Parts: sequence; structure tokens; C-alpha cells
Amino acid sequence: MSTSTSELIGASVRRIDALEKVMGTTRYGQDFWMDGMLNGGVLRSPHPAARIVSLRTDAARRLPGVHTVMTAQDIPGQKLYGGPTVLDHPVLASDKVLYAGQAIALVAAESHELVEQALQLIDVEYDLLPAIFDPAEAVKPGAPQIGAHGNVAGHEWVQCGDLARGFAEADVVVEQTYHTTWIEHAALEVECGAAWPDEQGGITLRVSTQSLEYQQQIAAVLALPPDKVRVTCPMVGGGFGRKLDITVELYLALLAWHTQRPIFLASSREESILAYSKRHPFTLHYKTGAAQDGHLTAMQVHITGDAGPFVYRSALVSLHSLMLATGPYYVPHVSIDVQAIHTNNIFTSAMRAVGGPQVNFAYESQMDRLAHELGMDPLAFRRINYLQPGQSLPNGQVIQGTVLLANSAERAWKALDEMPTVVQAGSKKIGRGISSNMSGYGVPGNAAACDIEVQQDGRVVISIGVCDIGGGQRSSVAQIAASMLGVPLEHVTLRLADTAVTPPVGATAGSKTLYYCSNATFMAANALRKRLLEVAADLLEVQVDDLVLQDDEICVQDQSGKKLALLNVIAEARARDIPLTEHAVFQTPKEKKFASESGTGIDWLDFTFGTHAAEVAVDEETGEVSVLKYACCHDIGQALHPQSVEGQMLGGVAQGIGFTLMEQLAVKNGIIQTPSLREYLIPTSVDVPEIATILLESGQGLGAFANRGIGEPPAAVSAGAIANAIYDAIGVRMIELPITPERVFTALQRLR
Repeated sequence: MSTSTSELIGASVRRIDALEKVMGTTRYGQDFWMDGMLNGGVLRSPHPAARIVSLRTDAARRLPGVHTVMTAQDIPGQKLYGGPTVLDHPVLASDKVLYAGQAIALVAAESHELVEQALQLIDVEYDLLPAIFDPAEAVKPGAPQIGAHGNVAGHEWVQCGDLARGFAEADVVVEQTYHTTWIEHAALEVECGAAWPDEQGGITLRVSTQSLEYQQQIAAVLALPPDKVRVTCPMVGGGFGRKLDITVELYLALLAWHTQRPIFLASSREESILAYSKRHPFTLHYKTGAAQDGHLTAMQVHITGDAGPFVYRSALVSLHSLMLATGPYYVPHVSIDVQAIHTNNIFTSAMRAVGGPQVNFAYESQMDRLAHELGMDPLAFRRINYLQPGQSLPNGQVIQGTVLLANSAERAWKALDEMPTVVQAGSKKIGRGISSNMSGYGVPGNAAACDIEVQQDGRVVISIGVCDIGGGQRSSVAQIAASMLGVPLEHVTLRLADTAVTPPVGATAGSKTLYYCSNATFMAANALRKRLLEVAADLLEVQVDDLVLQDDEICVQDQSGKKLALLNVIAEARARDIPLTEHAVFQTPKEKKFASESGTGIDWLDFTFGTHAAEVAVDEETGEVSVLKYACCHDIGQALHPQSVEGQMLGGVAQGIGFTLMEQLAVKNGIIQTPSLREYLIPTSVDVPEIATILLESGQGLGAFANRGIGEPPAAVSAGAIANAIYDAIGVRMIELPITPERVFTALQRLR
């Protein structure tokens, strides 16, 4: 039985993409081929720092079946690309390389095998240069300059109160340096896509991406007007932030433009790991003070991140880390300094919950240490210090609306008790830990647009440029429109993201997509709803407020039984020349953005708050840590589709477990030593326990129907919960991620 349109909001209805995905008929980035299509490939540097002495491509060009070999001199337009603020990454290196994996040449050939042969025939002579792999060395006087504008990729700071006074008021001060490492995104779908020349002298790309906003950069590299470049996005098999940046787009565009043939290009898993961005490794130094009554008095934080050789989103990651460094706690006296430093390691950029997982590990470890030093229950200590509405963050932003942190902590902790006991035998010790976080969504001065058309047959067509990366973004938009316009969900059609036909909404990132898209969709649907109700009110000789629109009918809300079929109202509206198309633009408030110079202003418009609790078993003989139970609780405002929200929670926790216990990109002298998923371990179903997902619905989010961003928050809480549970089990404080058996065993040996 289908769900009534009046009950669509808040219902876990079947997603519009569910059947195709289950049947295996969804066409992702690699599920596309055209007649005459060529395969593309990229030659990459094996060295982290070297001058290119010579580059010989003649042998590769002569190979039968090879259609082109391109180097930097073949690029018709702009030679640099990058993130949203700085263009510093050469499309193809011409004089030197700055990391192992940097692109040098492109090949297009009639088969993948021919591409590989041609790449091996390209002869590059290198002169190795001094390389820097430690951010601390990169900022020393006389260090070789790696970045285009010096070796600092991003620097943010903020201060509030009087730090000296805050520490003077503290009865307990704990100080510690924490370390995290590079993290691979490991999306199920690698970087891939296709490109082809069109009949109007332009080029079209169909690419797995999180953003259509790079149309301008692609056009600049091709020396074309932007309207000659069309970018489309199919369903995406995961992105987690990597596909927020340009990956294969420029290679596809250049090869297609140069050959005037369709081009297909997909990374191998090894190339994906070796060549593309990672989560920043952080060194975090925390000094935190608290009074005897449990109130925090001061916090001093110094964070250094490894940016690799290019800026990308390191400045943004620095800013987000700055804003989240104190966690969801009120601290009156604060000093925070965050730097991202250039090195010759793999470059880093955005990854799910940018900056949040790293700082959560540090500040939650500090919270637990303070609680133990004061002889307080860790949950009670946190409850004293949780942010409250009306209190300010270090940047001066006042917390508004509900917080519900204490509620989330109690619910998560209680959920562990309600889950079945997992029996452990032998040398295993059991411990529990808790961790809270805040995660921002929505930035000032952004916009999103949506076009909706009610067709003659009652179907609703939505055009909105949202890239669906697996979170159900398109389904949520369809739910809103169907609910507002009273049509079944199956009567709603969404056009795929396409710069030629869909209005822009920005990138699918930052937990903001539903906030932006839900409001734009609501505005467009509501305008059409009003027109239809006005026509029906005239026909039924009642007031608009007396009508309800649902289930393909417009009914009078009384005992008369008077109603009209929606199709008849649509026909009457068309006869009266009333437009049944609407273009709506949603704009976020134009608050004062954070200014690096003054350390004031806001980064996000609102926050999603939550708490996780974990129960672990630690084997004292081997150091192995197993997560036995896990509970995840967030205030999501209102869930438009509860099952999708739970899916975000489950996936976020799984990634968090990997970040905390398993995932380690081994890098030695700039060379990645774990180039496949055989060496780089990510969690499987064996490593992830039963997870209790608890949805708090305060009804106070900024999205349509009061939703809050939930894509990233669940991925940023696990490290604190698991690390604190390990301490509870064995009395050892772990200060470096991942918490491998070797590190636990070594720490236990030191304790003994």
C-alpha cells in the first residue's frame, strides 16, 4: 500500500533510486560507452621531488592504436588548477614534480592495454631535488619552498577571554600532544568519467563528482567560453570529499578536445590511492584547565596539518578545525592556532567532517583526563560543560536554538545497557567510553535554485543541480515536492545534475545539501501549490485555507465531501493561462563571515549536536581492540527520511571505527607503502558491531521541515568514544591514531 502524500515527510518510503540500485541497473560513472570511444590514461611521477630534465614521447606516439600523447605544452589554455581559493596545481607537470603521483602526460588509445603500453614507452629523465616530509622542517628558516606562495597553506587563529587568568583559575591542568595520520577516502567507486566533443563546438563531460562548479576551470584549461563546456553527473558511488575537487575532469576534457573523439578514463584502485587527496594528518597540542567544581576554565590549542604541496582545501580545513577545536563545550578563556604546512607528501584536502574527527580525538581525550583527575564521572563532567543556548563560541558566535547534548549523552549511554551482552573470555578487558561533538552546516551568503513543473498529466518534473553521492539527496527532494503538491512519489521525475539544464545548488558537501535543496524545493513547490489551491478554491467557492491537497485530490476540510481531482484543477489552471512552472532561489543569511585577520565572524550558520558511546574489549596479551557495542545519537531537527538518516549514522560510525583502529596510509619519504586495499585496511562487517541509532528530533533545524545536516556528524565522534573506552578497560591513554594492536601492546608493556 502506497504512503499517503500527507504522510511522506518523516516516512521511510522507498527511495526513488532504490529499485535500480538493488537490480544493478543504476548507471554510474563507469557504466557508459559510446561508439568510437577511446581509453585514457595518465603518466605519473614516481618521485616526491624532482626536476624534469627531459620528456620523450616519440615511442609512445608511434605505437599503433595510440591516438595522442599530451604533455603540458599541448594544453591550449590555463596551465594550473586547484581548489576554491588558489590555483597552484599544474594540470601536467612541465619542469618539476612535487609529490609522488603527480601527473606528467596523458595518453588516449583504442584499448586500456594499449594505454598501459604507451605509458611505459614514455621516457622521463629526472634530477632528484631535496624533499621535505615533516611540516616542522618545512617552516624552518632556509627550508626549500614547496608551495607557490611559501610553505604555509593555511593559517587561522582565534582568542577569547584571558588565557593566563583561565589557567590561574584552574585546579587541574592536563596537557598532551596527539597525532593522527593520512586517511584514504576509499569510496566504492573510483575517480572516473567520460567526455566527448559536441556538435556545437563544445565539449560534454559525464563524470563522477560532488560538484558541477568546476565548469569554469575546465573551460579555462581548454581556452573555451564556459558555455561551451557542459558537465553532467550520474549517480555517484561515494565521494566523501575527494570528488569535491577536480579529479579526472581535466584529463578527460583535454584528451577529448585534442582527439575530437569520445574518451573514457577510470583510475585503478592503486592509482586512486597513490595520486589523489587524503584527509590531513594532524599534530594537536592541547592544554586544558578545569576548576574543582568541574567547570572548564581555559583551553590552549596548537594544530599543525600536512597539506602536501598544493593548497586545495587546506585553508578551509584549517578554519573548520579552528571552529571545532573546543568541541561542544563552553570554555571562557581560549587560544587556538591552526596551520596547514606544505610538504612533498601526498596532497590533502576535504574528507567527510573536515577537521572534525581529528580534533574530536584530542578534545574528548582531554575531557576524560580532566574528569578522572577531578574524580568525577566522565558523563557528569561533560554535562556541566556542554554548550547551552545563548552561550558563545570562541569566535563570538552565539549558540541559538536547541542543543540537547545532555539528552543525547544519556540516550547513547543507556542504549549500551539495553543492547545484548557480548561475552568475552580469557585476557580481554571490557571498557566503555563516551564522546560528544558539534558539526556545522550551511555558510553565509550561499544560494541554491530549483525549477519545478507540474505537467498536464499530473506528473511533477524537478530540475535541480544536486549531485547524489549515495546519501539519498535526490529522493529527499522528490519527497518534499510530492508532499507539497499532493502527488505520489512515483509521479515525480528528477533531472540529473547537468550544467546545461539544471539550476545550481553548489557542491554536495559540508552537510549542507539537504538544507539548501530542501528550502529551494519547498519554495518552488509551495508557489505552485498556492496557485493550484487558488484555482480549486474558485471552482469550489470556498477559501484557500479550507482546502487540503493530497493523494491527487483537492478536498474541502469539512463534512461536505466536496473535492476535485488534481488533474481537473491542472487543466483549469492551464485554461486560465496560470503558469505551472516555478523557478525558486533560496539564499542563506548574509552573516559576517569569519575573518582571519581579526579572528572573528562565523563559519557555519547552525550546528548538529550529538553523542556516541562505545563498549570495547582489549586483549592484554595481543593488544587487539574489538568494538562490542556502539550507540550513536544526534539531534537531526526532523528526519525527512529516517532510514536515510540512520544510513548516514551507520556509515559514519563504520568510517569512524576505521579511522580510530585500522586505517593507516603508510608513507615513507613521500612514497605511499599501502597502495591497495590489501595493505590499506578498511572495516568490514566483521569489524563493525551492532550499532544503535537514536534520532532526536528537536524540530529546530534550518532546512525545510526543520531538518539539520547529518551527512558528516556521525563520522567525527568515534575516535573519542573508542579511545576513552580503551582507557576505561586497561588504564592506558592512547595518543596516536590508529590505535593498532602494536601500539596498545607497547603501551601496556610500558605500564607494566
